[in-house]
Amino acid sequence: MLHRFADLPFAHSMNVDVEVNPSLLDAFLATDYCVETDAGERVITIGATHAELDRALDHRDWHLVSAHNPDARLLDPVENDRRHRQLLERIRNGGIDSWPAVNRSFESDWPDEPGRLLAGASTAWIHACARAFGQAAVVAGQAGQPARLWVYRSDRLPEENPHLIRIDR
Repeated sequence: MLHRFADLPFAHSMNVDVEVNPSLLDAFLATDYCVETDAGERVITIGATHAELDRALDHRDWHLVSAHNPDARLLDPVENDRRHRQLLERIRNGGIDSWPAVNRSFESDWPDEPGRLLAGASTAWIHACARAFGQAAVVAGQAGQPARLWVYRSDRLPEENPHLIRIDR
């Protein structure tokens, strides 16, 4: 069952007309986004600010990206590992600072998804990366601002997508 994003209770400040699968959205919001920085592990919560993480990243914009399970379709571990290695290579080739991350669902049996927290990458680079790995969402943050979940529609290019949703929970 799909709902129009504009009908969801937390969409009051958004001017977006897009369908969102509520169970997928609930799954994204019921996830701990864990990052291992030089200052220790940090847990990112959608809708919350993260002052310690901001300091650890020198107040740069950041994004949490995974290559696992494109479009929220569970792949076998060997394929997910291969995709993760490709993500690491892309980050290295882009000269992007990154730290290990893992997405942990706390309300389902969905397996942990390794990823990377990227600092200082351009929005266009992040959108291209999300598109390249078929990701349904990316967690994004700016210093002093609440973490956001960018949900992508998979049938359009993110950079052309008027339905790039920035959700504040």
